[in-house]
Amino acid sequence: MGPRSLFLFAVGVDGFLRLKRQQPLYTQCKLPTEKQLPKNTELPKDDTRDTVFDAGVKIDLACQKGFVVLDKDGGEPFLECTDAGYFSANGGQCVAKPKCVDPMEMVVNAKFAGEEDPEKGARYQCNEGYSTDGADGGTYGQGNVYFWLRCDIVKEMYDYTDVGEKCKPVQMALTKTFTTIFDVLFGVNCENGVLNPGETGLSGVNSGPAFAKFVCDRAEDAGEKAACQGKAGDLEKALKANWDDRENAAKTFCDWVWSDVIQNEIPRKHHSDYEGR
Repeated sequence: MGPRSLFLFAVGVDGFLRLKRQQPLYTQCKLPTEKQLPKNTELPKDDTRDTVFDAGVKIDLACQKGFVVLDKDGGEPFLECTDAGYFSANGGQCVAKPKCVDPMEMVVNAKFAGEEDPEKGARYQCNEGYSTDGADGGTYGQGNVYFWLRCDIVKEMYDYTDVGEKCKPVQMALTKTFTTIFDVLFGVNCENGVLNPGETGLSGVNSGPAFAKFVCDRAEDAGEKAACQGKAGDLEKALKANWDDRENAAKTFCDWVWSDVIQNEIPRKHHSDYEGR
């Protein structure tokens, strides 16, 4: 009778099975080599990483350079040590970065901004009078006019599914809202109105002098309106005489409007508002 038979005879079969169940599991996994890693993945550099791992331990992986995760919903790729003593691959698969066809130059209420990024996609800019949140500050100020369209890895083209919802009309009806110089210049930068009249959104304003006259027509005081119209005439002459110096001409006109008209109009406007209460 061999040693195993003697042991079983001594403790009995039931006793042997109980002993086996009570023994702790010490299943471990060895760190895989580069060739054993899932396709197109790599281990992020970590000099403190162990080489042997207990069951249940997870190790994050990264896609190799030039590859991206196919299914973002599946999460980043990772390894998990199993009770069987080997690592199983989990998470998204790494595939070659897509080569999307050139982005469309024009989409609904926006145009291609000339920039592509491997991760973000193609950058677009909302058209004049539109912003990503419908608030002013894009066309007439800074910021909220840009958005990105991601490249569809499977179709290898940019995803235009919801592009029509990206840019919303700016909630400001300039030609209906503005009734005074102060109101006009609150919504439209004066110098930009002179130099880029097409960006103001004001009906009939297609030149710097036309913008200046539009501003002056809103002056409430007759004397100030006449003086402002004179300055608008000076602006027109200055622009015709030296177009290259148009920025200084615009600044001269706008500085005068601020100092000689608006600073007089604001107190008068507030006073009339107070009397109306």
